[in-house]
Amino acid sequence: MGVSPDKEIIYPRINPEGKKPTELTNGHTHFFLIGDPPEDAVPPSKDERSSLAKKRRKEFYWGEEAPVKLDLARRIAAGRPKKNGPPSCKCVMVLTGDNPSSYKEVQAALARNIPVIILEGSELSNMCMEKEEHKPIEIPEEKRKKMLKSVLEEIENRRCAVNDIIREKIYRCPDNSEDLAAIVHLLLTVTI
Repeated sequence: MGVSPDKEIIYPRINPEGKKPTELTNGHTHFFLIGDPPEDAVPPSKDERSSLAKKRRKEFYWGEEAPVKLDLARRIAAGRPKKNGPPSCKCVMVLTGDNPSSYKEVQAALARNIPVIILEGSELSNMCMEKEEHKPIEIPEEKRKKMLKSVLEEIENRRCAVNDIIREKIYRCPDNSEDLAAIVHLLLTVTI
């Protein structure tokens, strides 16, 4: 299943020459696109028109879908409540790549007590694979003056987040699909 902000994706194209990075693909069975529908999607009633004029359309961006994704996983794992029914399933998060907000998603999973497996390979994953905390990055003063304050803050936020992740109970996995499968199966089988 894929969970994405509807504003950030591109719908599949007929006969594309190449796949675009944010294009939906057939690698998912379902997509959950989050965001308010466009104004022209559902015609509002007369009573709704005045309130809609005041309300702005909520647009989500990459990183903001993480809580929805994690809550959706928890709800699916819990299943429908039944008297004397089977216990809920377990959730595991696997970090396989990098995007600017990946560390926020890992922090959100850890806050919900979802085990996190980090697969070696991407820049963020490799930083989290290390067991020692990262010290602030030394940036020469001349270069620091040219950088935007927001960029410097993001670098520091990422470093602090990686250090928080390293302190948590995470599972480190070398870049090997068999090891990854074994760790996932173990975590889904054993009660933690």
